[in-house]
Amino acid sequence: MFSDQIQTETVNLDLPAKERWAHIILPRKQKILDFMNYAKSLLPLPLRLIAQNILANGIDKLPNNYREEIVGIGEALEIPLGEIFAGNIFYELEKLCTSIITQDAEGNIYHGRNLDLGALLGWDDKKKTWKIAELLRPLAINVEYKSGGRVLYKSVQFAGSIGVFTGVAPGRFSISLNSRSPAHRFGGPMSIISWLYFSNTKARFASFWARTVLETAKDYDSALEMLSTQPLLAPVYYIIGGAKPRQGAVVTRSKSESVHPASFAINSNEWYLIQTNYDSWKDAPFYDNRRTPSKICLNTLYNSVSNERNQYKMLYNVLSTIPVLNKATIYTTLMSASDGHLESYRRNCPGLCYPW
Repeated sequence: MFSDQIQTETVNLDLPAKERWAHIILPRKQKILDFMNYAKSLLPLPLRLIAQNILANGIDKLPNNYREEIVGIGEALEIPLGEIFAGNIFYELEKLCTSIITQDAEGNIYHGRNLDLGALLGWDDKKKTWKIAELLRPLAINVEYKSGGRVLYKSVQFAGSIGVFTGVAPGRFSISLNSRSPAHRFGGPMSIISWLYFSNTKARFASFWARTVLETAKDYDSALEMLSTQPLLAPVYYIIGGAKPRQGAVVTRSKSESVHPASFAINSNEWYLIQTNYDSWKDAPFYDNRRTPSKICLNTLYNSVSNERNQYKMLYNVLSTIPVLNKATIYTTLMSASDGHLESYRRNCPGLCYPW
């Protein structure tokens, strides 16, 4: 539909877990290593070596299939196990994302999102963009997860990672994941340390859990329950759209539970839900208010006389509006659970797209 569409790869879930990603990793090996080498440079060498050693031992706490996938990716990249696990955890860091659920006049549900990552982690003055975002854009891929020749679910992710931040299960539901600030400044790192050293923790990485839900939840209601109740290592927002009218919700998560759940009211004219990185019942900060521009754009486009009622086009236009689109935006995704449609695009924001 639009320019710079992201290509689609296939992961065969019927293969041994260690073999599922090699055909995706090897052609992108150098670009993955370029990203990982830069990410490593953000930490002092002694701290980096300690973290990699601890994570190499902690990987056994992951579910077997995820552990084996990470081992296989590490072997394909020829890097230490702790290093590739650290790379996967890196994607769980703060992301300035925007997710939108809309419903058209016929009751069809649509789901759009921008994923932004890399702000304040190094500026490329020559290219006028964040270094992390620049390194990750070539690694963005669509993935179709198949078993028995059938597509079970689709995602958008970065080559080298196994967690899902954006995905759709055809005929069931769609998910996007936005980061949420922890109650305490070091809450996220402390949760990971607890997970590594205490074997009785039941908490999960948010993106790994999103993938589990895509793979196992039988319908929208089941997915909503799983996303609302599973203990997590860090607070997040799960945005979920269904395959039936009025199936749309924002699950605002603490590490232990859902708080202030928001969903489409059954008897209401409400036709969209918006979630950025701030609690919906609080004002967005003046320095990063993407919520208000999104609302203005949605209402303007929907009420426009020239509006073609093309939900994907409308969502793309909203997600292309500054500051919803910004220097840290890596990709835009448009999807719908009703027919399993998913398309995604690499994004750049030249010129004045500040502060992010």
